[in-house]
Amino acid sequence: MDESRAILAPGTPDPHYELTSAPGGLNEAMKITPHSAWIGADPEDGASGWIGPTATAASAGVPPGNYTYETTFDLTGFWPDTAELTVAVARDDSLVGVYLNGNPVAYSQAGYTLNAPFTITSGFVYGINTLEFLVSNGGTADNPHGLRVEVWGTAEVVPEPASIALLGLGALALAGFGWRRRKRSP
Repeated sequence: MDESRAILAPGTPDPHYELTSAPGGLNEAMKITPHSAWIGADPEDGASGWIGPTATAASAGVPPGNYTYETTFDLTGFWPDTAELTVAVARDDSLVGVYLNGNPVAYSQAGYTLNAPFTITSGFVYGINTLEFLVSNGGTADNPHGLRVEVWGTAEVVPEPASIALLGLGALALAGFGWRRRKRSP
């Protein structure tokens, strides 16, 4: 997806994902044209599209091996303990692992569809968080490979210092008002 939430054109580098590890010197996550089997299982929509290490990852294929896709998100201004992400993943061939800030998270996933979301409720940090997807492309020769992810989440906002100060002043004013009322009572 681009910044306006439109699916990128095939061959366009994905601005939200990096390919941090891949066989054959491949080093860029880009939008790919989905394989016909993937489209039949779950067509792309306005929420996500398929990415891979080359524009032809779904048609001409890519070398077998493990591919690590990484994205980051910022929880500055939010309480990490209240953060929750729901993640749906489609992949070709297999999802080996999902990691939040380097730590494995539990997940359940199968097939080329986004029908098996899982929820992450711990492991978040204040500031920049890293979410990684390790996908294995099986076989012994180049073959189709790709990743499609949808992520949505929530977290509670940390109150601004000015808001905290105003709440504190309000509490002091109420306490002072109550004290003055008791003092005046006979």
